[in-house]
Amino acid sequence: MNPSTRGPVRHLVREDDGSLRDAGTRVVVTTEDLVDGLRSGRRFRVRGRGDGADRTAEVLAEVLGAILFGARERRRGGLLEPFLASVRAAPPGGGQR
Repeated sequence: MNPSTRGPVRHLVREDDGSLRDAGTRVVVTTEDLVDGLRSGRRFRVRGRGDGADRTAEVLAEVLGAILFGARERRRGGLLEPFLASVRAAPPGGGQR
């Protein structure tokens, strides 16, 4: 799909409790909502509420886990936690968060 025809990026916020909210509407967004959006070609970006850090990769990992394992609402402590912990601890390029 051509990047210019994919439509706007959905901006989300990862709350301190691990939940996701739409940055514009403040509506809670579930993993299932993101799965449906990705299947229809919708893009998203996620920022942490407290630190503003990019959390897109960890949320995408949760969504992919839900697709692969048929799980719903995978949060911290789920099957992907070891992977997510390493992503949080070692940002790409060795830079600091």
